[in-house]
Formats: sequence, C-alpha cells, structure tokens
Amino acid sequence: MKTFFTNIQKMSRMGRRSRCGRSTSGFTIVETLVAISIVLLGVTTVFTSAQVGISSTSGVRNRVTAMFLAQEGLEAVKNLKDSNLHAIIENPSADWLEGMTVRDNKEGPCPTSAASCGFDAGEVVGSQAFFSCEDGDCTIYTDINNDLLRQSGVQVGGPSSGFIREIFIEETVPDKQVRVRVLVSRPGSNFSPFEVTTYMYNWF
Repeated sequence: MKTFFTNIQKMSRMGRRSRCGRSTSGFTIVETLVAISIVLLGVTTVFTSAQVGISSTSGVRNRVTAMFLAQEGLEAVKNLKDSNLHAIIENPSADWLEGMTVRDNKEGPCPTSAASCGFDAGEVVGSQAFFSCEDGDCTIYTDINNDLLRQSGVQVGGPSSGFIREIFIEETVPDKQVRVRVLVSRPGSNFSPFEVTTYMYNWF
C-alpha cells in the first residue's frame, strides 16, 4: 500500500514538471499578439511625433519667410520715399509719393488704397521695381538663376513659391502722411496671412 502511494506521488510530481515545462517552452498566441500590439503602438507613436515635428518645422520656415518678404516690401517703399524726398531738395516741385500712388493726375503702380501693388527686388531700384497687382501677378516666384524669391514671374522663369505679397499705400493726411501695409499670404494652405503696417511722413 505504501508503495502504491509512493508511485502516485512520483507521477504527480512528473506531471507538474511536465506542465511547467510546457508552459515555459514558448509564447502562446495571445502573448504574441499582445507583444506585436505594443511594438506597433510604439512605432506609431514615434512616426506621429516625427510627422508633427516636420509639420511644425515647415510652419516656422513659412512664417520666417513671410516675415522677411513683408519687411522687404516695407523697405522698398521707404527707399523710394527717401529717394523722392532727396529729389525735392533738387526740385521743390517734385512729388514725395512719385511712383507709388495716383494723385494729382500722376500715375503710380498703387492707384488707390484698396488696390495693391507688388515689388520686384531684382529690378532696377526705384519706381520701375513697383507694379500694380491688378495688371500683373503678385505671386512670389523662385528665380531659376540663383534660387532667390522674386515677385516677377515673367523675368525669373521659376516655379511659384506659394506666397503672395501685396503692398497697400494709403494717403491718410494729404501730402503729409501715408500708411503702408504689406500683406503676405499663402493660399491653399493653413498658413495665416502675415501683415505689417507702418507710417511714412513728408518732412518738407
């Protein structure tokens, strides 16, 4: 009888060892699926973070580009104004807004405060560099010769940068003060238009 119980205990221990061996010999299907899900979740998180980072970098680059394009437009108008004021020293009858707006039967690229004009930095410095957006295209293009951004699709022959720059010149105080507003936009994207405004004065 004692021998019988001894054999039963031996068989029980062998069964436990056998079951333990089977349970640790490999992964079950459920364990494998859980592991794969965790790996996929980690990879998806990494790629999502990378995509957000790339999108943020592109947005910052567009914002900085728009800022420089707007500043360039303001400086162009200021430069033309300073040239006109210098001409008044030579000729007191000269117009300080020459080449900018239509006033006193004089022609200019920006006919009214509601109409916009463009400026091509690659053109001759002066009023020749300004043109009406009603007659031309205010899109910023990439110059195929030097990769610079210019507002003249006819001359540069390059692709569109996606940006549009519009310069508005409004005479707020007759013959004394004008408001200059430069608007840079990027139609067809989630880019918010960038705008800068300044005032210029006739000191004579």
